[in-house]
Amino acid sequence: MPFFFLGMSRSSTWEDGRHLGPFSKRTLSRHPTRRGAATSQRTIYDCSMAARKASSVSNPKRAAKPILADPRAWRRGAVRSLRVAVSPLPHERHDCHMNDTTGRRLLLVGWDSATWDLLDRLLDEGKLPHLQSLVERGAIGTMRTRGPLIDPAVYNSIATGKHADKHGVVGNVQAGTDGSFGPVSSATRRCKAFWEALSESGQRCQVVNFPAAFPADSIEGAVVAREFFPNIQRRPRRPGAGAVHPDSLLENVQEFIVALEEIGPDVMGTFVPNFRQLRASDPRLVRIGLATSHDLSVHAVATWLLENREWDLLSVNYRLLEFLCSPFLRHHLPATDLSATDETDDVDRGLFGGVVSQAAILCDRFLGRLMELAGDEVSVIVYSPRGQLPPRNRHEETMLTADALPPTRYRGDGIFAIRAAGVPEDELIHEVTFLDVCPTVLRLCGLPTGRDMDGRPIQDMFAAAGAATAAIDSWDDRPPQRRATRDPADTISNPLAMHLEDQIPQKDIRRIEAGNLWDLSHSQLAANRREAALPRMVRLYHASPLDVERGPQLAEALYLAGFSEHSRDVMAPLAKTFPDTPMGKFMAGIMAMMRQDYPPALDLLRQVLADEPRFPRLLFYVGHLNLLMDQWDAAVSAYQKAIELDPVYQRSYLGLSEALLQLGHVDQAIDAALSAVGCDFMQPAGHVALGRALSRIDETSRAREAFENALRLDAENSNALHQLKLLDQFEGAADAGMSDEARARLTPPLYPRLQEKAFPPTVIEDALAETTAWRNAYAEDLEAAERALDDYLDKFGRIVPASSGEAEAASPEATKTAAEVREADDRRYERLRSEHWILRPIEPADQPTVRAMFNYPFHNPAYSEILVTHPAGSKTVHGGVLLQPERPDCQSVRLLLSMGTTESGDQPPSEVMMWLIRAGLARAAAGGAGKVIVSLADEVGDAHAASLNALGLRHQRVHKKHRMLADQARDRCLRIFNRLKKHGKVPDDARIESLETVPWEQADAFLKKFFVRPFETFDEDFTPHLSCMIFTGGEIVAGGIHARVDDETVLCACVAVDERFQGSWVSPMLFGYHAKYFCEDGLKYITYYYDENERPESAQFATRCGQELIETVHEYAIELEEPLVLPDRD
Repeated sequence: MPFFFLGMSRSSTWEDGRHLGPFSKRTLSRHPTRRGAATSQRTIYDCSMAARKASSVSNPKRAAKPILADPRAWRRGAVRSLRVAVSPLPHERHDCHMNDTTGRRLLLVGWDSATWDLLDRLLDEGKLPHLQSLVERGAIGTMRTRGPLIDPAVYNSIATGKHADKHGVVGNVQAGTDGSFGPVSSATRRCKAFWEALSESGQRCQVVNFPAAFPADSIEGAVVAREFFPNIQRRPRRPGAGAVHPDSLLENVQEFIVALEEIGPDVMGTFVPNFRQLRASDPRLVRIGLATSHDLSVHAVATWLLENREWDLLSVNYRLLEFLCSPFLRHHLPATDLSATDETDDVDRGLFGGVVSQAAILCDRFLGRLMELAGDEVSVIVYSPRGQLPPRNRHEETMLTADALPPTRYRGDGIFAIRAAGVPEDELIHEVTFLDVCPTVLRLCGLPTGRDMDGRPIQDMFAAAGAATAAIDSWDDRPPQRRATRDPADTISNPLAMHLEDQIPQKDIRRIEAGNLWDLSHSQLAANRREAALPRMVRLYHASPLDVERGPQLAEALYLAGFSEHSRDVMAPLAKTFPDTPMGKFMAGIMAMMRQDYPPALDLLRQVLADEPRFPRLLFYVGHLNLLMDQWDAAVSAYQKAIELDPVYQRSYLGLSEALLQLGHVDQAIDAALSAVGCDFMQPAGHVALGRALSRIDETSRAREAFENALRLDAENSNALHQLKLLDQFEGAADAGMSDEARARLTPPLYPRLQEKAFPPTVIEDALAETTAWRNAYAEDLEAAERALDDYLDKFGRIVPASSGEAEAASPEATKTAAEVREADDRRYERLRSEHWILRPIEPADQPTVRAMFNYPFHNPAYSEILVTHPAGSKTVHGGVLLQPERPDCQSVRLLLSMGTTESGDQPPSEVMMWLIRAGLARAAAGGAGKVIVSLADEVGDAHAASLNALGLRHQRVHKKHRMLADQARDRCLRIFNRLKKHGKVPDDARIESLETVPWEQADAFLKKFFVRPFETFDEDFTPHLSCMIFTGGEIVAGGIHARVDDETVLCACVAVDERFQGSWVSPMLFGYHAKYFCEDGLKYITYYYDENERPESAQFATRCGQELIETVHEYAIELEEPLVLPDRD
């Protein structure tokens, strides 16, 4: 169906390739379909795609069908691909100043979020003719990306050919040296991008919409950064301020911006034929319009540069698939690919089922126009470093689940297609990574690669073994050198440790730096630099034990590196803390596997699978346990599901290859082994698996080459040496005459070893010793600060009354009484010290105790701290204080107290609670807090009123917890709302959506305008459909989040209404529909807190709905004028 711009005649379409009115530089063309009969190489491609999608990965029904009339044709393709495995290794490359081939012009085209799974059907139907021409005239493969799948890390690695720990961009946000923070930029990158290397060599680069190019680098050519173009979130564009280089180009490209208003009905009708059934302001239509206008703008600029500027390389990135897959992939997929929670009704499927396909078709037309303008002789690369998971396989990065499991919105496989001199036509490449783009670009443009690059040129895969390759030590050593930038490990707040004087107002900085350091370690693990990553991960975890979501990742990394005992030390507290949740059962199951208790381990993991089927590591370990128990079919099924979620995890392919081999499915085992090699070429295990599979067919010589290649990577690899010995034993027999039984003896069951050779154990021991040292120093400083607290508070006249109504408290007698109270308290605290009671920060082993003491302590861990106390020599914590910042600037800190019991089951001494309050106050004062608030129940506050007053803590307000009937609240509020709606007081585009469908980032951003930690009340009983947001158009104007307390009761944790809509129709709609959903869920009571002095309307509303007072909480507060300075140590 043709595309149209608003206001243009139907004769001016993209379909016929004519100019589009005033947008003459935005034309597209469509080449005739060149999808003829498949060559033998194309047959290999079809087979491999089937193997990836059906035979060896996801679809056992297709696996049963014969794919080729001559299966040996596929084997020849696999053997040819084995040439990749014997091409020069990075450390074997020869010195050479220039490549032998002449540099050619290059088109580098990014299709963000494209995967072959998404494009296969369209290719088969002939709807992507330009991509098909690359498939038939060049080589293709699946691009694999490892490490954090976030834009800055991934695309800077694409630009530099290096992992994130080398180029220095590890997260979305960075902290400045002055304590500020903001988005990362090209200035953060420590290494040169390919466009800088080309420019320094005199080649002209045109770079358009590359994600890592802002602010624009000064190069030969032009850079139009992503920030120049319309934003899908409708944020203001930044057409200046470094978005375009050279500055003189800004005026030229500005005219090519396509506004949302220019996307007319014919364009929209191509994506959504029946769009007129919806409101014009429907956010889904708006998103389609914004995404289309964005990529039309990108394409218009790119084609203008092609036609009007000299160029040797054009790099352009289209984001249409990225923008539209997220909301519309569920409508694109067959209904069988959706889980019950991802249901999409027939109406929406009918409306939006073609959106993703049309996005891919439009990208193909963009490609066709670029190729037409560039000419047939130009080299072309189309790539995508990652894809998006189907909705049924996503585990969103939210706190809506019982555990914080790694997010899986993205998967690390994309597409790669190349047409260039020296690259065979219709060829399948088995090992392409996101790190290979930069060295491939340099080689195609006639320049040497850098030995410090982690990637390698694709051309090397087709070179003869031992052939000279062009390489220099590093492009970064050549002038001009990039300006020095901070190393990600060079932090301001030192999140690798905890100190008493860590500034509480810098919590945001500490959170950002800790997250970047964790992502840095993740990148290093992906780069097999474990010795640098693991000690840092240990320090980060011990510095923030509340950050339990990092526990499983650290535990697995330690285990795989050979540190089993240290791994158990991480897993055991988590298993005890969350015994009935997926995280706890997962940890318990892995510990059982480590004890070789395979049946109970498998049973635990299957229980987790029933609750959380979208966790790829879980599925891998289910497969591994089945493999260890010789349950081959079950192992294959689990490995296939793990690969579907995480297509770049090599161990899943290794296990799958072994299970298939033992089942006798040799062809599929070879395919899985080739995928393992493609995931991580430098790991010998993949080559061993490939050699074992090839040993079972008439390719024993190639099998030997695979084993020898494994030995080139690890000369002491026992599996490769053993397999070579087995081959030697059969050397006298003719391959063709070998029986299947004889060949099977070449490959006895080999259970993939999960644990690698451990590097020196002192590395982890040293990191743990450091954490013990700073924890002890913290405890000593805390004791010193608590002793100095009285003198510190006296500086501010803590007995001075807060108002004239407290004049009596300021009398000499009152002062004397307070002094006497303080003196008595000090004697009690001294007794605790003399009995060797300990005050200290928590450690990971305290996680079970902490969860029992506090409500939801593990949410927003970057902002919370917990101090605990117990007698020396005892492991039983007797009490704790939780410190939580109250405002976004973290100037105000709330103290929450919780008391435990002694070993005998008695209550701790009464003075322990006040001692904890003093400790929390001392920590807050040393950390620069401006105000400290203590929340105490009615009876506790009365018992300690004199001691609180002696500390300067003044009674501030009372929070009352009430309970009301849900049905009464529903009826009253909806009656008011319907009356307002009848009188036209409610906008037509007002709607309410549950948090199941609202984007997490959007809900979180709205609620954080009112609450520092809006989601801290979420626990395993939380049900997202009970919490809703109200929209007008695409904007949230009100919302509430709620947690189920028991089978009858829900707690209204946070409710917020935009100030523009307070006192209007919004509140009755919000409360009425929430109450309606509570009733529908079988809930009878609603509980909530409010201060009747601050919100009298809430008190009136609760009274009319039959409220009942449940609990009264008193708040005490003190203002702090300056930080507490610790006394000098002796």
